Amino acid sequence: MIRKQNLITALLLVFSTIQPVLSQTTEFSRKLSLSVSYESANFTNDQFKPYLLSQNPNTGFAKLAVHYKLSELLSSGVYLGYGRLGLPEPYTISVIQNGVEQERTWYGFDKSNAFSTGIELKFMLLQLFIKNETRISIYPKIQAGVLLHNTQNNTLVDKTKFEYGAGIGAGYAFTRKFSVFGEFMLGDFYNDDNSKWSVGVNVKL
Repeated sequence: MIRKQNLITALLLVFSTIQPVLSQTTEFSRKLSLSVSYESANFTNDQFKPYLLSQNPNTGFAKLAVHYKLSELLSSGVYLGYGRLGLPEPYTISVIQNGVEQERTWYGFDKSNAFSTGIELKFMLLQLFIKNETRISIYPKIQAGVLLHNTQNNTLVDKTKFEYGAGIGAGYAFTRKFSVFGEFMLGDFYNDDNSKWSVGVNVKL
């Protein structure tokens, strides 16, 4: 009988220790959200763009982000993106101009892996004016990160680029858990680009 009482006491002690941890874990997970999006990227710098536009280059990234709700008005997140960006490949062609044969440099097009990673902050602006729960969200956003491009020793394009920018986003929630969004940003991005956009879906965990 004493053994049973000791066992019950031990189980209650363990439960009382674990229960607050489980409660905190549940509260933490409620503040997390996961988004998957397509984000534009300048596939090559302006010097080579006229040569490559006709060759259907990939111009964007698949992007995965995790956000944590710091408060009703602010959330922070980290992201990881992957895409295949352009590599201009120079070669020589012969042209005849005014009866004279001349050699000129032209550029073909190849692709290689590129990754982006960084942090971002969202300010849920609409919550300042609408206290009731709404399906629509509007938010300013700032972002900073780095893009790493496997240039295969090609010196015509940047291998790494520190990117930063600010912009605005809007979303629509179909349910409490699932929503879609679009964003537009201005800043300093890869290949001297000064703007980018993205569209995606968001799931609250």
